[in-house]
Formats: sequence, C-alpha cells, structure tokens
Amino acid sequence: MNKELFESILNKENDPKIKSSLILNFIRHAEKDKDNNITEEGIRQSKKMGEEIPLFNNLTIASYFTDVPRTKQTLDAINNNLENQAEKQDINVEFRTPIALSSKLKWNKESESQLEKINMIFKKIEKNQSFTKAVEWWLSESEDAGNVNKWTNDFLKAIVTFLKLGTKLKENNHLMLNFVTHAGATDKFILSLLKQKDILEKKDSLDKLGGALKFLEKVSIKLLNLDNGETKILLIFRDYNFEMKIEEIKKIIENL
Repeated sequence: MNKELFESILNKENDPKIKSSLILNFIRHAEKDKDNNITEEGIRQSKKMGEEIPLFNNLTIASYFTDVPRTKQTLDAINNNLENQAEKQDINVEFRTPIALSSKLKWNKESESQLEKINMIFKKIEKNQSFTKAVEWWLSESEDAGNVNKWTNDFLKAIVTFLKLGTKLKENNHLMLNFVTHAGATDKFILSLLKQKDILEKKDSLDKLGGALKFLEKVSIKLLNLDNGETKILLIFRDYNFEMKIEEIKKIIENL
C-alpha cells in the first residue's frame, strides 16, 4: 500500500477497489502576525492548500478548528478554495459547517458507549450523517479537561474512535475531517510514532527531522475500506508514510 494509491482515491481502477474511505487531516494554522491573526501571506498559502487537497465525488467534508482566531481564519481560507475547486471540477462534495474545538474537551471510558446512544445503528453506519453526528456528540458533551496536556491526550484518544467509526462506513461513503490546530497535539503524536518506528531514538526531538510542524504543515491519516473486506490505513508526514493498524495507533496514543 503506497502513498500514490491514497492520493488517487476513486480516480483509478484499483484492485482491490476502494469501497469507502475516511481521511483525517491535521493542519497547523498559517503564518501569524504579532496580534495572532494570520498574515496576508498566510491567507494566500491557506487558499493555495485549498486548491491542492484532492477532492472526488461522493465526499463529505467536516472541518474543526481550535479556539484561537488564527485557526478559524486559516480554515476559512482553505474551505473557500476547496469549495471553488469542487465547483470548477463539477464534482459532488458536501461541506458541513465548521465547528470550534473547545480547549476543554474531555474523553473518558464512558464516551464510546455514549456515542452508541446517539445513533441506534452506530455499529452499522450507513450514512455520512451518522458519523458526523457521533463526532458532534463528542464535541458538545465533552467537559473540562483541566489543562492543555490533558486535552491533547484526550483529543488523540478520540482519533482512535473516529478510525473505528470509519471502518464501518458503507459503500460510497467518503469522509474528510480537517482539523486546523495550534501547535501541540499533532507534534506530540507524530514524535511518538517516529520513535515507535525507530526513525527517531527515545531521546530525540522533531528537531532532528526539521523541527516541529511548520505553518500549514499537514499530517494525514487515510483509511480505505476495500471491496475484498480489508481495511488499510496510511499515515503520511513529510517524506514518511507508514501502513498502520488501529490497535497500533491506539497503543502509541495510550503511551504518550
């Protein structure tokens, strides 16, 4: 399973063929000024990203941003050009209203059972709406996490549940969740992953590979449900891409 296959979702005759998919994009905000708003160059680069993220038919895009102005400004610029791209290509893409991620989110052992309650067909997801309602429950029902580090860990744990939901998507259901954040959560996760893959040693930091996430840098987790019954997951960061299992990602997150 290689990066090119994921970047050409549904655009080529793949064997086995892709039945449904989930893409999680974690994006750091654009360049900011002294007042913590994004600069003109940041707006330009965000719009450029919106032109370059691949789109395809039957895709639903849900977007989330952390609670600082620069992340919302970045997301607005990205989404503006994503919508323009879809219109120019005349493809069927549904855009959901962006939702703010509070810095006080909480994830606990009861959360997944609560997710089941908001949709009786949780284990047999047939529509994109079922998935996004589950995500929205998590956003609306979460409570004060106490501090930023706790929020970071809880947010990453939620990724595992998103992936589990993604494996249950039925045919022709394709979802892209774009998270625009300030620095922290994504850096911590990718650093642990690279150490687990022995690319970095235990004492190393991301400085050895060019530093923490830069403005508008992206980490992607791409999940494909194939028509042979298999599910493939690829994580992409800079020049690295790995095929992974949900349990492997869960273990990394639990050990943060």
